[in-house]
Amino acid sequence: MDGILAQLVILSHHLGDPSRDYVKLSQGNVSARADEKSFWVKASGTELRTAGPESFVRVDFGRVMSILDEGDLSEEEVRQHLADATLDPQPAPASSPVLTPSIETIAHAICLELEGVDFVGHTHPPVVNVLTFSSGFLTVAEELGLLNENGTGGPPLFVPHADPGLPLARLLIIHLNSYQDEYTRQPEIILLQNHGLIVTGSTAEDVENLTAQAVKMVSILHL
Repeated sequence: MDGILAQLVILSHHLGDPSRDYVKLSQGNVSARADEKSFWVKASGTELRTAGPESFVRVDFGRVMSILDEGDLSEEEVRQHLADATLDPQPAPASSPVLTPSIETIAHAICLELEGVDFVGHTHPPVVNVLTFSSGFLTVAEELGLLNENGTGGPPLFVPHADPGLPLARLLIIHLNSYQDEYTRQPEIILLQNHGLIVTGSTAEDVENLTAQAVKMVSILHL
């Protein structure tokens, strides 16, 4: 198995561990840069906790990012574009559905294009979704210091609600650019209103550790 893909499978299992309550059923996704032109992302409908190497598809960065320039698209049209961006699709048995990239693949591509990012984890911890609706959440989060363990990370990026897929991806770019202008760096923790948590890192271990820390700190805020 490809070394990057092997690390991604392990990250998937850890983030999907039911005892951590980061996701339910097929919620959440993980991705990793395969090379300069492509990345791995968990296929639509598969579960983090049970994912194997066959649960991931490799997609072309350029083709995925080009969807952002396509104007208004229906979800079905977005899914077709993502299917067209799949590299080396493996023929599925007659009894199995053909694997296609998750609708959130565009957001993963955006995050993986950030400097120093090779792995991305998107989870849906209930405590995060509850708190992102709280009044004054951003001020409290920054005061508490929702940072990484070595203290070099900036405050989390908060992205207001948007429909999954292309609308969320486009809104994410706008807020990433604003964050960069304000902090002259990119965020490692991205809080999506009512849609969970995105964590970026240079390694799978970084993503796992920072996800755990973020959920812990949000839990403190919630209490």
